[in-house]
Amino acid sequence: MRTDRSRYAHRLEADPPIGRYRWAGPHEWLVEIGRLIRFGIVGTLTAMVYALLTFAVDSSGLTNAVFGTIVGHVAASFVSYFGHLHFSFAVDPDHRTFSWRFFIVAAAMFILNITITWLFTSILGLSYVVAIATVTVLIPVVNYFCNRYWVFMPGLVPATLAQAASQTTKLDADPT
Repeated sequence: MRTDRSRYAHRLEADPPIGRYRWAGPHEWLVEIGRLIRFGIVGTLTAMVYALLTFAVDSSGLTNAVFGTIVGHVAASFVSYFGHLHFSFAVDPDHRTFSWRFFIVAAAMFILNITITWLFTSILGLSYVVAIATVTVLIPVVNYFCNRYWVFMPGLVPATLAQAASQTTKLDADPT
């Protein structure tokens, strides 16, 4: 039995580097396009959670825009983690590997989110709507690259390997 540290080593070596998809076959492209579409669905849900909570907290008048951003971002981070884990990248849950990576990325996005909100509303005097629109577009783009190529990469199996494993499983199950 392999140790936890080496459990995903074979997948890291098998997963193609970032630039490989320029020459990938149609099957790999379809897998990646499907992953992007699923990521977009989870990202849209996450953005809606962020925007609705942020607007609700800010509209309450009890606090300022930055606190609303904090509440919205924290709630959206949990929706994002579990949505991308189970749906976008559809990897076997390995919270010991994925969660700390995800929350490092989430913390970086949190700092970026707060900085943009503060810069737009406090320094530039722009509407809070402009700040929300900016982070709603910027955060998902940066998150995709961070999640795809670092957070969940150990759990991803390239399409060709997944297809081969599927065929092997079918052959093993066939008693004839």
